[in-house]
Amino acid sequence: MSADRFAVTLAVDRNMFAPAVFTAHSVLSHTPRHPFDLVIAVPRNTIARAWIDYAENKVGARVVEFAFERVPSWDRTISRYPPSAFYRYAFDRFLGGAYQKVTYIDPDIRVAGDISALFGLDLGGQPFAAVPDVVIHSDAAGQWQPYLAGLGLNAGIAYANTGVLVIDPASWAKQNLSERVLDYVGKHADACFLADQSALNALVRGDFIKLSPVWNMLSGLWFRSKLAELLSPVVFHYSGAFKPWRPLTWPYDRAVSDLYRAFFRDTPWSDTVNWSGSKAEWRTFLKSRYRAALRRLRGKHPVTLISPQTLQAFRHYLETTPFVDVEQGLTVWPPDGPLRAA
Repeated sequence: MSADRFAVTLAVDRNMFAPAVFTAHSVLSHTPRHPFDLVIAVPRNTIARAWIDYAENKVGARVVEFAFERVPSWDRTISRYPPSAFYRYAFDRFLGGAYQKVTYIDPDIRVAGDISALFGLDLGGQPFAAVPDVVIHSDAAGQWQPYLAGLGLNAGIAYANTGVLVIDPASWAKQNLSERVLDYVGKHADACFLADQSALNALVRGDFIKLSPVWNMLSGLWFRSKLAELLSPVVFHYSGAFKPWRPLTWPYDRAVSDLYRAFFRDTPWSDTVNWSGSKAEWRTFLKSRYRAALRRLRGKHPVTLISPQTLQAFRHYLETTPFVDVEQGLTVWPPDGPLRAA
């Protein structure tokens, strides 16, 4: 454990262990402003020893095997997320209460800069900081309103994306958030379309520290619009059904898939990650290519682009939201450049 008592952590099942190791590698590839430990938590006796050894000896992560005893029974007809989506809420136990500040990140994330800068945030006694979900907060068409209403929320209440959480463990424990999230899901599963994220947002109702999208940029918005003039992300979050380590069905920049391909080539997962695609992926691939061909014949872009209204809503959101990382100097917006890490 580092003397600074900071940790970046992931919590995954066997299916997501390989992407988590890639994420860990992307985090540890940058010189940190604040020293930290990187911990990947996994269920006991589910990960091959060779996999753990590679993550620890080649990448530099620490793998903790843990008994995740309380995970909600989850109806996959309500949400596509597996029970492992709730593993993060055991962070205080699998980390042993050893850290003053913890940054949790999802395993479908690539880090392109120094994420340790987030340990310099003053959370002001709040339990966590997060990036308000840029898709929901750029929802010019109002398509997310029924979902928010089911959680007792509306468009005027900030809604956090839980893919990146900067946590003050003491304040988090004081509010008993982990237990309350699990209890909420147990009682309101039908409203929790986005699993734990739904529950956490229903509980805190916008009362969290807001970070700019530099620290959690969702792929669905980034790749379907021209945002580089507005934003230079440190964290790219490949949320949604399409993942870059499944290149057959990845509809966006192929260079991102190539990063995963290059990393996995000489690892224990060179065959585990199926580059040729499953039958289901082939069906998805053929359907997507058919739809793309139709769009080309109609003179449209092969990937559905973000509407001008949504892009305008996103720009307005960036310009008017008082992001704490900007206020505290961790992120800057130069007059002649995009919003970026300082």
